[in-house]
Amino acid sequence: MVKVICIHGTESGGSERHAKRLSKTWPKANFDQSKDFMSGNDAASVGLEALAAKYDAFVIVSSSYGDGDPPSNFENFLRALYTADEGV
Repeated sequence: MVKVICIHGTESGGSERHAKRLSKTWPKANFDQSKDFMSGNDAASVGLEALAAKYDAFVIVSSSYGDGDPPSNFENFLRALYTADEGV
């Protein structure tokens, strides 16, 4: 089984709800059924390396606004992705 975490960014909860609906298809993809979810900022607090050590794959779902600006609960994770080493 593939251990997956869903990291979401949303202002109103729409992306998180969509991610949870999407997770219902995971059994067909041989994904672990634990269905771990967290906001982007919570994921950034844990750290990319720690998440990569625990999970096989990240499913990332996020809304945007304005000119593609990230939701406030996703900014730190997006910054972590931009600044990550290529080997992580």
